[in-house]
Amino acid sequence: MKLIATNISNLTDARFFASYMPDLLLMPYQRGNDLDNLLEWFRQVKPWIEGPQWGLAITGNLSGEEREKILELGIKTLLYEGEPMNLESIEEFDMLVKCSSATRIEQMEKMNKISGIVTDYNSAQKISEIVKTDLFVQIESVEDWRKIQVLDFQISGVVLRGDEEEKVGIRSFEQLSDILEELIDLR
Repeated sequence: MKLIATNISNLTDARFFASYMPDLLLMPYQRGNDLDNLLEWFRQVKPWIEGPQWGLAITGNLSGEEREKILELGIKTLLYEGEPMNLESIEEFDMLVKCSSATRIEQMEKMNKISGIVTDYNSAQKISEIVKTDLFVQIESVEDWRKIQVLDFQISGVVLRGDEEEKVGIRSFEQLSDILEELIDLR
């Protein structure tokens, strides 16, 4: 079972998740924010984190300049969280798409190489029938994980979310640790 960690915006989260050997760490990027600052942070943090691939969670289409900067750093995976999607702007990337609406599900039917992340358990069965590649489930608690285990479809992995630090270098990981301990035997 694969592990994806999203919203990695501080070294504390990056190091915590890296200790559980995730397959992918995703940094958040919203259009209009300073991509150069985010990529500079990535350059500084990446040497401290060995193992996982890195990607970006984006909320809008990328410009040509943004695509070039991202690809130059070896980032090849995007999590798309916005609507609608311009398919031409993402051809070079492996894509994950959050699936929670009928519009997004219809869009995914046309895109064979895209993996999905289920955030709405009520849509999970339908989404699992449409996604042609990997299907991941975003969970927030051990209870969410237990709900997913009884559903009648195959998942490729889980998605967990990083959060803000309480102070620089300080953050409680109790809930995430509980989830990861439940998952450890499945990896």
